[in-house]
Amino acid sequence: MASSAQTSAAPALTRQTGAVEGPRFADCILPLPLADAFTYRVPDALRGELVAGHAVEVPFGSSKLYSAVVARLHDEAPREFAPKDILGLVDDAPVAGEAQLAFWRWMAGYYAHPIGDVMTAALPGPFRLHSETRIVRHPDFDPDAEDAFRDLDDKGYAVALALAEKEALSIKDIQQLLQRKTVHATLRDLMARGIVELEEDFQPRYKPKTKKRIALAPALDAAAAEAAHPEGSEAQNAAVEAAEDALQEAFEALERRAHKQLAVLLAVLAHEQGPDGDQPLYRSQLLRRPELGSSGPAALKALLDKGILEEIEVTVSRLAEGHEEGALPVLSAVQQQAYAQVREGFAEGVPVLLHGVTGSGKTALYLHAMDAEAREGRQALYLVPEIALTSQLVGRLRAVFGDRIGVYHSRSSAAERVETWQAAASGKLDFVIGARSAVFLPFRKLGLVVVDEEHDASFKQFDPSPRYHARDAAVWLAHAAGGRVLLGSATPSLESMHNALEGKYRRVPLDVRYGTGELPAVRLVDLRREAQTQRLDGHLSTTLAERLQAVLDGGDQVILFQNRRGYAPTLRCQACSWVPQCVRCDVSLTYHKHSHDLRCHLCAYRKPSPSSCPACGSARLVYQGFGTEKIEDELALRFPDARVARMDLDTARGKQAHERIVHGFEQRDIDILVGTQMVTKGLDFEGVKLVGILSADALLWFPDFRSQERAFQLMAQVSGRAGRRGPGEVLIQTWDTKHPILQHVVEHDYARFYQQELAQRRHWGYPPFLRLIRLTVTHRDAGVCADAARFLAKGLQDALGKRVLGPTAPAIARIRNRYRQEILLKLEKDNTIGRTARAAIRNGTDRLAVSTAQNGAFKQARVAVDVDPW
Repeated sequence: MASSAQTSAAPALTRQTGAVEGPRFADCILPLPLADAFTYRVPDALRGELVAGHAVEVPFGSSKLYSAVVARLHDEAPREFAPKDILGLVDDAPVAGEAQLAFWRWMAGYYAHPIGDVMTAALPGPFRLHSETRIVRHPDFDPDAEDAFRDLDDKGYAVALALAEKEALSIKDIQQLLQRKTVHATLRDLMARGIVELEEDFQPRYKPKTKKRIALAPALDAAAAEAAHPEGSEAQNAAVEAAEDALQEAFEALERRAHKQLAVLLAVLAHEQGPDGDQPLYRSQLLRRPELGSSGPAALKALLDKGILEEIEVTVSRLAEGHEEGALPVLSAVQQQAYAQVREGFAEGVPVLLHGVTGSGKTALYLHAMDAEAREGRQALYLVPEIALTSQLVGRLRAVFGDRIGVYHSRSSAAERVETWQAAASGKLDFVIGARSAVFLPFRKLGLVVVDEEHDASFKQFDPSPRYHARDAAVWLAHAAGGRVLLGSATPSLESMHNALEGKYRRVPLDVRYGTGELPAVRLVDLRREAQTQRLDGHLSTTLAERLQAVLDGGDQVILFQNRRGYAPTLRCQACSWVPQCVRCDVSLTYHKHSHDLRCHLCAYRKPSPSSCPACGSARLVYQGFGTEKIEDELALRFPDARVARMDLDTARGKQAHERIVHGFEQRDIDILVGTQMVTKGLDFEGVKLVGILSADALLWFPDFRSQERAFQLMAQVSGRAGRRGPGEVLIQTWDTKHPILQHVVEHDYARFYQQELAQRRHWGYPPFLRLIRLTVTHRDAGVCADAARFLAKGLQDALGKRVLGPTAPAIARIRNRYRQEILLKLEKDNTIGRTARAAIRNGTDRLAVSTAQNGAFKQARVAVDVDPW
């Protein structure tokens, strides 16, 4: 087996002697959790054709076939085994270039993940082929339909819900999801309902999109006849005259006895001779013409059979087209000064941190920087943390860049992602906007990466592996490509701000809002005092309710932020204190009123909500706490005339659902928008005059070293949605008005927050002063899990000493019937220590595997490595 850390381009090949030349072996990356590339023999038929980055069909194991990517070509025969032959090319063009292969190797090394996992995350689904059975969503199944999941049992619901989020599941995935070995009955039921289908062929699932173009038959097309002969020649004149005569004859024949066919022919000619004559006329477009009516299809078929018209199948793009380019936004004097500093930072060759308050117009600077790259012949990548952000931003970017910008994220279809991938690689697209996975795109010449809301935790991939951070990966990628990085945020992460103050980044401040806008006034609502004075009715304080009514009376809009979805997080029996728990996870179930069921937000388990306590039989069941669904209900009762919408994972799950909500709020079809973190991130609405944060305390008291940072960022960001085009106001409900984080939010004081939090991190030894690696050991048996974690920790301690903490059980000790133990490594920011730690992790996991092979003690124990956990 060869290491995938080495790479070389295929050497120049000649065939002057007639002998087969070219490298004899190829190290290939398989879509499996293998530490290294695997070596195959290059058959004679492919020698001279194969290059690094080609996708090839290879055998692996006893009978399985996979699509692998060639990482390196060489003449070094492996000593440990006889290599198998590559079976063939998947596609003539490489799916990745040397830059992408280098990026994959860096990511695998830095984040301590198998390079096969990195490749699987990087490539669009149609590029990842194998012969194992896959379960995919049926193309006719719409998960957003109101009755999409009706009458499904728990198992069927869990699978259907998973496929609403993922492109495909293997049989093994479904067995793990349901915690059952026998899943065929569930799959049969889902197939019978038309929800899923099987996919097993070793074929690309991507097919080019085609349309049927309608045109005059060549024999009747004078323009075609004229173009087919030399200008002014006798042959040209004769051909044109013959075509015109033939068309005239067709007219006369149709006029006598086929008036419906004549209407179709006239419609085709009107298109070809009209202002859109240089554009294709497609069958569907033609048949939509109202003058043709229901007889259009039959009349068109008759004209095709007679040879008067012809139907040509042509390949068309799935990417958005037809958007006109516009002017760049005009920069204010303050923005111009900031942009000049951005350019200075680029010239210095360091990442630039644009620290601009909410509403300061950071997006306008991004657009100017992207346009400057395009004018130099380079491409730009615009990363956003949430898919929900793309709908509003794409409109703004297309208004400037037209069709030169593409969109790439997980809710795009597989075919759309393939076409965006190919357009970026060919240079057809100058710009791409996308979520974190867009960092893997194969740009032809990458010049700039913009990371908007760089502080956001959504840039971190949590599960499955590789657990990378898109912001940090973007910095490495841009540096490797010789490009530039522009990070933007109103509340930068402590790591980025520390890098800026240490001189590793260039900080550019933008301290005022664009135009006449001012930062909103922020007030704290003391829930303790409201409760004492009996002014607390429900979950909206009287203060907030009164201000909300005043804003609605003024014709303006309101955003309410509650960082928990569902109706109530806890159902409790008042008689015996029984609380329903998930059967697979160590968490309580959340009540969802719309579906009247209890759900686990970790594993999708659900059950009907009981009418009486199953433990003692009491009917005294109460719902404790509140989520967005309950707030929506409460608003409907207290403000019956207001138009209320909810934006959370339940309502914005589908591809278009979040866009509909954003568009509705933007068009003022919604008065009050209730939401989770989705409403805090980068959205720009003119009409929002009031923002209410309903439960600040739930953000502040979370057992994580980043909780204070996250709380400040979330509250500052959602506050920034208010007052974009006039005075705005923010009300924060809390039981602890003296908390220092709340004071910083009230005063819009990022500097004091940063100093306070940095001092805490320095004292306790957390990033940005130390680097963290978290290892999570899981197993179905709690005792085996603890033993495996201790075994792994012992090996790590031998190599790293006191830098190893744990193992300990996390706050949620069981998820999906797998118990968990965590080991935390606290490492100095030193490359040598980092390499030692990664080697120790690999050695430790190898020792765990060897021990399992020898005595089966830790069979089925898994280890998840998370470098720089968030």
